[in-house]
Amino acid sequence: TIAFTAMFILMPSPVIDDYCFLSSGSIHNPPPDSVSWLEATINNFIFRITYDNGRIPNLILTGALFAVPGWLFCIGLGICMLLMIYLAARISGVWCRSLTGFAILVFGIVICLPWHDYMFVKAVATNYLVTSVLLLMSTWLILHPRTSSTALTLTFVLLASLWHEMAMAGIAAGVIGLVLVFPQYRTRRMAYIAA
Repeated sequence: TIAFTAMFILMPSPVIDDYCFLSSGSIHNPPPDSVSWLEATINNFIFRITYDNGRIPNLILTGALFAVPGWLFCIGLGICMLLMIYLAARISGVWCRSLTGFAILVFGIVICLPWHDYMFVKAVATNYLVTSVLLLMSTWLILHPRTSSTALTLTFVLLASLWHEMAMAGIAAGVIGLVLVFPQYRTRRMAYIAA
């Protein structure tokens, strides 16, 4: 977590997509006053709903970039990176079993993702890194029905889907695949999740 948090902190900010969200109120010199921050957040919300998409991070990112101290934002994203690696290792079965498999998994996450070159940009990480954590947590809860309630699983599935629309496609494909291939997953719980 420390290494990933440091990488987020060391990334010059704002860059790339961060400018898009910070420019919603023509504010480029944080910390803004509360009126400017509120105006920027509302302008961003209206723009995203009207012309972009309704992803949760896109709707809240302007306010978060202004309101949350940069170091705290970076710690949160560092923790998300750690959670993504941990959950992927648990789901894939390499956690505490194969150092080589774990190293390949970390390499794949850090280097081979399509957004690896922008992974440490706050706006990109908020969209894709947090989505990955939510998607992996949803997957873990779906695969381990005895350890979680249906309501908790549905909460993570819904949150992942609202965070990024492609998470919905991944979850739907996974649930359909599980139900078709493994009879033990043909349950009322899975029907709720699929719906």
